Amino acid sequence: MLICLVGPPQAGKNSLADHLVAQHGYERVHLGSSSPHLEPGSYASSSDFLDHATRTWRRNYVTTDLISKAKLVEFAKRPFVAIVAVDAPLGTRFKRAVAA
Repeated sequence: MLICLVGPPQAGKNSLADHLVAQHGYERVHLGSSSPHLEPGSYASSSDFLDHATRTWRRNYVTTDLISKAKLVEFAKRPFVAIVAVDAPLGTRFKRAVAA
């Protein structure tokens, strides 16, 4: 399964992704890396990763890097993808932004 976490800044997407990695064995995936030497779990484009995820659809992945509606629609066509909207109260998001 691939879980795509979407939402506004400081809503808790990264905390939820970290929880899924630590407690449930998901693999964190970073999309759109412009680095010539990609780290494990990093893909040059979301399309490259979607091709990989389609071949390995039984593995568990989580990402917070999908931000365009067009890419979300492309991913949503796959039956093994769950798009989860994450949000937090504005005051909480503000406190997180100030603390960062």
